[in-house]
Amino acid sequence: MIAVYIVLSVLLLIFILAMLPVSLNLKYRDEVSLCASVLGLKFMLYPKEKEKVKISDYSKKKLEKKKRKAQRKRLKLKKKADSKKTTAKPSGEPKRKPSFSENLQLIYGLLNACIGQASKYVKLKAQKIVINVGSEDAAKTALLYAAVNNSVVLILTLLDSCKRLKNFKGSEIAVNADFVSGKCSADVDISLSMRVWQILKGLFAAALKYVKSKSK
Repeated sequence: MIAVYIVLSVLLLIFILAMLPVSLNLKYRDEVSLCASVLGLKFMLYPKEKEKVKISDYSKKKLEKKKRKAQRKRLKLKKKADSKKTTAKPSGEPKRKPSFSENLQLIYGLLNACIGQASKYVKLKAQKIVINVGSEDAAKTALLYAAVNNSVVLILTLLDSCKRLKNFKGSEIAVNADFVSGKCSADVDISLSMRVWQILKGLFAAALKYVKSKSK
């Protein structure tokens, strides 16, 4: 009888976990970010934050020893380089900031990964896509406006695949060409929600589709 209670408890727990709602919030102002929240707990999905690991005193001592050894090695190598009069190459170029069009393509990719095969389950709570396109040259602004407009159309087509819409009338969507200031700006805020079992079902459908495409 106890075994039956245990099994029922486990099944009830699985059912409760499967029914938990998951909210996804995608924003783009200065940079693109995607955050998930479950039961009030927030998880940054993109960009990934570096985890802070707690280090014990013993581990700290070992790390300090390694640092000192590495420092001595660097000094030796530097002395050798100076003696040979070799010019050191720069360690690396600074990371290039993604362009406006690349960020919009990233937004489409993230949304496609979130919605995927579970579009009929996704609740689209609200969406705000307001983009101002500008540059120092009028012709360049026109070309950039066309590229941004195409990217926004792709995003909207993907969002329109969501069958369950909520507060859709309050959505704000606009792509403007700014020939005066010559600057680009974006205010994108898209909120989605679905349940855990729906996410798992979508992932299973996507995996099955991938296997079938590979077999063909």
